[in-house]
Amino acid sequence: MINNRPAYLIDDPDYAAIPPLPIGLDLGTVPNWIKLSMLFLRGVQPITEPMAEAAGFILEDRPSKGELELYRRQGTRFQTISVVTSIAAFRKVDETVLGVPYAISLVPTSKRGVPSKVGVEHVEQIDLNSKSPSRKG
Repeated sequence: MINNRPAYLIDDPDYAAIPPLPIGLDLGTVPNWIKLSMLFLRGVQPITEPMAEAAGFILEDRPSKGELELYRRQGTRFQTISVVTSIAAFRKVDETVLGVPYAISLVPTSKRGVPSKVGVEHVEQIDLNSKSPSRKG
């Protein structure tokens, strides 16, 4: 994360402008090993045998009813992470606006500097396929 942005960037009204959604990512400059590791950043992790059994061995991004019941019985607490992509530039390819990343970070949720933990009710509400905009800043 950038903490000390130059004043000339902050003063530029276009600096924080985001094109209209939807926006894709141009991962052409991202090394293959990073792209490969990002494929596994989805759903609840780590994957366990009881979790797979509760899901009927079909694991998706959103936990199944069986998984949610397992987590409730166990009193499982979760820590969510955000994949934050810092965009260097936007470009239009055909009809799609693509952001070219210069940094990709994993940021754990926290409150007052302490990692946050949430219950199954929170995980049940997360829609990883939502098209709503993420937090900017």
